[in-house]
Amino acid sequence: MNTVRSRQDVGGDLDRPSGPSFSAPIVAGLIVCIDIVTIVAAGMASWVVALAWKDAGAAGRCFYASLAIATLAIAIASYSRLYEFEVVSRPRDHLTRLSLALVKAFVFFLFLGFSFQHVDTAFSRVWVYVFFVVSQLAFLAERYAVSRLIYGIADRGSMARNVAIVGAGEQAVALVHLLVERNAPWVHVLGFFDDRHQRYGKTIEGLPVLGGIADLVAFSRDTRVDDVFVALPWMAEMRLFDIFDTLRVVPANLHLAPEIVGSRFQNASFVPYFGITVLKVAEKPIEGWNYVAKWVEDKIVAIGLLVVLSPILLAAALAIRLDSPGPIFFRQKRLGFNNNLIEVLKFRTMRHDETDENADRQVTRTDPRVTRVGRLLRRTSIDELPQLINVLKGEMSVVGPRPHALGTKAGGRLFQDVVEAYAHRHKIKPGITGWAQVNGWRGETDTEEKLKKRVECDLYYIENWSLVFDLLILLRTVGVVLSSKEAY
Repeated sequence: MNTVRSRQDVGGDLDRPSGPSFSAPIVAGLIVCIDIVTIVAAGMASWVVALAWKDAGAAGRCFYASLAIATLAIAIASYSRLYEFEVVSRPRDHLTRLSLALVKAFVFFLFLGFSFQHVDTAFSRVWVYVFFVVSQLAFLAERYAVSRLIYGIADRGSMARNVAIVGAGEQAVALVHLLVERNAPWVHVLGFFDDRHQRYGKTIEGLPVLGGIADLVAFSRDTRVDDVFVALPWMAEMRLFDIFDTLRVVPANLHLAPEIVGSRFQNASFVPYFGITVLKVAEKPIEGWNYVAKWVEDKIVAIGLLVVLSPILLAAALAIRLDSPGPIFFRQKRLGFNNNLIEVLKFRTMRHDETDENADRQVTRTDPRVTRVGRLLRRTSIDELPQLINVLKGEMSVVGPRPHALGTKAGGRLFQDVVEAYAHRHKIKPGITGWAQVNGWRGETDTEEKLKKRVECDLYYIENWSLVFDLLILLRTVGVVLSSKEAY
């Protein structure tokens, strides 16, 4: 128990209180002020760099413009729930959303400015560009620094949420494990309270068993309790009602902890569903307007690349025809969206009589089946470009988990037998490039570890998709293709 700490961990006997309590809304308010100062400071620093030497009088205009953009960014970030403590304390997990809030603020400001014909006459374009870059860097750096500060203060025991857990059984232990996994040093578990506490002994998971429900009421009069989690089976309705009625006198937030089955789904949340409240365990990825945006992105990028790269495509087709007998294209059955079979189109890179439709044997670095032209096409990933046609047909996306042939194996085992969550990759359309590929997991998947890393990246992409994320992957793909030695 090193992150969810008992009272002994933070200062000795049970009578000694832990660090001062803190309020997430107050922290959010402080972060709002810091964000405004950071963005405005970035605007003025950009004025010093871009304009001070030639237009000292622009300082006032730049200040008010910076303040306006900061205000817009705060409003957008607040609407996007970027001031929740989970985001504030873990900005690394939300970099795309944080950056996008500032991007939206700039776009909206420029739209308003050009609509009223003020931006082009009142502000230097150089200042706007410099401000955009500097503010992005400063904003993300500030959020990261704040999160480090929060962790540092919590590690010193100077801020805490004191938590009491009602229940001492399997569900209560599961709740403690979840708190430990979240690595939240500001959570201090005081102990367990259960009317059947005699059967559990003095400690559970290193935390004290402090008595029954009535003992918690008395305990809270002498010791600060910020949150109470009732970790008991939900089926015991009448007992739960009685417990909450008893605990209403405790000056703390009362929570009903998730059931054992619910604790397995950490992203679950209660949501309204046409007049009733349900526990949403998982979300359909890329739904609604996000689906429309992804569809438009795929069509625009696919058409654009086909037009721009048409000379390369024609040259590759001609080279294949001259190099070896056989068709120009290679068609292979692969698993697509929702595990449906699709026919993926590629330039043929192997000798026609030795093509492997099921990929029973992966291509190796010195594979004799690969032709001279094919080796060049594979190394530069040009062989994958015909899949842009699959994108136009709606079978694939430009960015997404790479589709694999049916017989592909890692360490001698089929992919779906190696990773239990492998099929989860097919909750969205497969892509020509993906997060796994730009993180070095492309080319031959000859070991189970390589496959597991690919799947981890694919699932991360599905859970964190955004248009900005797709753009980042596309930009990184160019560098990977030019520098990678993993494709052959």
